[in-house]
Amino acid sequence: MATYSELYAVSGNSTLPTLEKQIMVALMIKANAIAKLASPTAPQKEFARTALGDPSIYRQTVMNYILAEYNTATVATPPARLRRECSPSRVCLATSLSATSSGGCK
Repeated sequence: MATYSELYAVSGNSTLPTLEKQIMVALMIKANAIAKLASPTAPQKEFARTALGDPSIYRQTVMNYILAEYNTATVATPPARLRRECSPSRVCLATSLSATSSGGCK
């Protein structure tokens, strides 16, 4: 499985720092999952449309969420929860953003 950084590089832009690349790919994956819902709400449809069209719109919001949520963590040893949420095999980074901007998601 490709890493988020590798997936982002495929888009032709590899100038962002690694975490920001991971955030962008997580946003695209989350937006795609929301777009595939059987009955998405209007806010979910809007989030999916805008995030798939230009995920950079939400990049700083997700970065701010990460910094606020993990303000007590050290850079050298992130908490297990953060390691799990940043794993390329999971799409959890944007969960809080999606729940807020899209009227909730699971």
